[in-house]
Amino acid sequence: MSLTDYTSYRLSVKEYIFYGILGMSAILVISYLFYHSLIPAALFLPLSYLYFKQVSRRLYSKRYNKLCRQFKDSLVSLSASLEAGCSIENAVWEAYLEISVLYSRNSYMAGELISIYNQLQLSIPVEEAFSNLAARTDVDDILTFCEILKISKRTDGNLVSIIRSTASTIEEKFEIRREISTNINGKKFEQLIMSVMPILIIIYIKLTSPDFFNPLYGNIAGIAFVTICLLVYGFSIYLSLKIIKIEV
Repeated sequence: MSLTDYTSYRLSVKEYIFYGILGMSAILVISYLFYHSLIPAALFLPLSYLYFKQVSRRLYSKRYNKLCRQFKDSLVSLSASLEAGCSIENAVWEAYLEISVLYSRNSYMAGELISIYNQLQLSIPVEEAFSNLAARTDVDDILTFCEILKISKRTDGNLVSIIRSTASTIEEKFEIRREISTNINGKKFEQLIMSVMPILIIIYIKLTSPDFFNPLYGNIAGIAFVTICLLVYGFSIYLSLKIIKIEV
C-alpha cells in the first residue's frame, strides 16, 4: 500500500543538486552584475534555506494540482463504472486502468487506486480505504469526499449517487480553476518578462559600455546604492508573485 505523505514535500537528492546548481548560478550572476565580484555571492548563502523552502512550496503546489486533477478523473471513472452496474471493487479497478492509461502507472492516483483496490479485496470498508488516503493528504476535494462517504455509509446513502454528485462538483470546481489559470497565464508571462528585464538591461549595458557602472564598484557609497537597488528588485519580484497567486 502506498504510504506517500502528501501534506509536505521533501526534495530528493537529485532535486537538491539540480535546484542548487540553478540557485548558485543565479547568485553568481547577480553578484557579478551588481558588485563586479563573485565574493559577495558567499553572503547570499544563508538565504539558501529560504530558496529551497520556496522551491519545496512550488513543487508541492505542482504535485497538489496533479493530485487534484487525477482524483477528479478517478471519481469520474468510478461514477461511470458504478452506474454501469459494476461493484465498487471492479469500479476501483477500472478507474485504476483508466488512470494508468491517462497518466501512467507511476502516477499518484494510479498507486492510490491499486492500494484501495487491495484493501477492498481484504474486506476493508470502502470509506476506510479512502480515509487512509485522506489521512495522508490535505487536498480539500479528497477530504470532503471522504467525509461525505463516511456519512453516507452510516446513513445507508446511495453510493452511486454520492460519487456521481461529488465527481460533478469537483469537476465544476476544476473547470473554474482552469479558467482562472488560463486567464492569468498572460499576466504570469508578463511578470516573468518584467522580472528578468532589469538583469537583461544590465547585461546589455555591460556589454556595450563596460565602464558605465565602474563608479558604483569598489566604494561604500556605490555598494550601498546597488544593495538598495537589489533589495528593491527582490521585493518587487516577491510582491508580483503574491499578486498573481490566486487560490480557488
